[in-house]
Amino acid sequence: MRRVILATILGSGTLLLAGCGSSTITATQAGYSAVVSSDSDAITALKAKLPSNLNGATLHDGDAHSGPHICGFNASKNGHTYQVDFYGTLPSGVNGSELCSDSVKQSFLKDTP
Repeated sequence: MRRVILATILGSGTLLLAGCGSSTITATQAGYSAVVSSDSDAITALKAKLPSNLNGATLHDGDAHSGPHICGFNASKNGHTYQVDFYGTLPSGVNGSELCSDSVKQSFLKDTP
C-alpha cells in the first residue's frame, strides 16, 4: 500500500497532552485529510520532518478537515501522545480500515519525534 498522509499522517479516543499546550496540523490529499493533534513541542518537531514525507499533500496549521470521519487512532512515542483522525472521501482502491491499521500506526510512529 502506498504511504498514507503523515504516515505520513499520519483516532478516536482521549488525547493525552504532554504539558506544552495542544497543537494540531492537517494534511490534505486527494479529497481526504489527516488531522494530527499532540502537544505543541511534538507538532513543531513533526512539522519539521514533514516536507520530505508529504507526497503532494498540503499542510495546514490547525484542524482544516472537511467531510465525514473515516477512522482514527491514538499513538504514543517518547512521552508524546498523538491523536490521528482521517476525514473526507477516499480515492478508489483505498479502504478506510487500511488507514487506521496497525501497519499505518507503526509507520506513523516511525516518522514521529
